[in-house]
Amino acid sequence: MAVASDSAYLFGGWNAYANAVQATTIAIPLSTGIPSVITTSNNPPPRRQYQATGYGANVYVCGGYTDAAMSSPCGLLHVLDTETGAWTELTGCPGGKTPVRGGMAANNGVLYVNAGADMLAYVIASDTW
Repeated sequence: MAVASDSAYLFGGWNAYANAVQATTIAIPLSTGIPSVITTSNNPPPRRQYQATGYGANVYVCGGYTDAAMSSPCGLLHVLDTETGAWTELTGCPGGKTPVRGGMAANNGVLYVNAGADMLAYVIASDTW
C-alpha cells in the first residue's frame, strides 16, 4: 500500500480463492476509507509481495512475485500517475535484483528500495539507478 495525494493505493495481490495473482488497482480515499477498484491504463503484470511508496501524485511499485507459487520474482519498476490513471514502466532494478517483501521510501526525488542485502537508489527525474 502507498499513499499519494489524498488516497491510499493497492495494486495486485493474491486471490486465494482463484489461486492467482491479480493486476487490479484499488484506491482508498483517506477522507472516507471506502475502497474502490479504479480503471487504469497500461497496467503492470500481476504482482504480489511487492514494495510500494507514494511520492507527490504518483505511486511507485517495485519487485514482487508474478505468480501464485512465488517462484517468479521480478525486478520491474512501475509508476501510477494518480491524476491520469496511467501506469508507466520505468527502468527495472539493476543487476537482476528482485526486491520482495522489503521496504521502499521516497525522499527528495529519490526512491530507496530494499533488495535483500542491498539498498538501491533510483533517481526519479533521470529514470536511473
